[in-house]
Amino acid sequence: MMTTINRVGHTKQILLLTCYDEWLWDEFYNAWDVGMYMARRKAHPVNMIVDVTATCGFPSGALGQLLGMTVQPHLNLHRVVLVRDDPMTAAIAMLLQRYRGKRTECYFHAATVEAAIELCESKLTDQVLPSKHHKFNQQEE
Repeated sequence: MMTTINRVGHTKQILLLTCYDEWLWDEFYNAWDVGMYMARRKAHPVNMIVDVTATCGFPSGALGQLLGMTVQPHLNLHRVVLVRDDPMTAAIAMLLQRYRGKRTECYFHAATVEAAIELCESKLTDQVLPSKHHKFNQQEE
């Protein structure tokens, strides 16, 4: 399997979806669905980290696939953090945040899984941790 889902962080209230090598969207959606099932079973908001650092990035059609995911509400999902140290992933996170409409979750970018965990465990609501690509996330509305 080219994707996995695990609980991480000090309180184990963060879900880490990790993609490996040349993963496919079907594998991603299977892991995402497991994560959403885990999130629905919690009485508190859950954060999701999507780590694509062990890959060559997102497969083709990434923006359309990810924007399509923002259509269905995930009521128990608080933050979604895309992890990869490159400007394309930062730009995708910024676009998801802008086009999320009235959805409850917020989309962020982090350069490392450790930075993403720190962001999820923080009390930040509308800020991101600095990365060398942070300018994409801090543009004015």
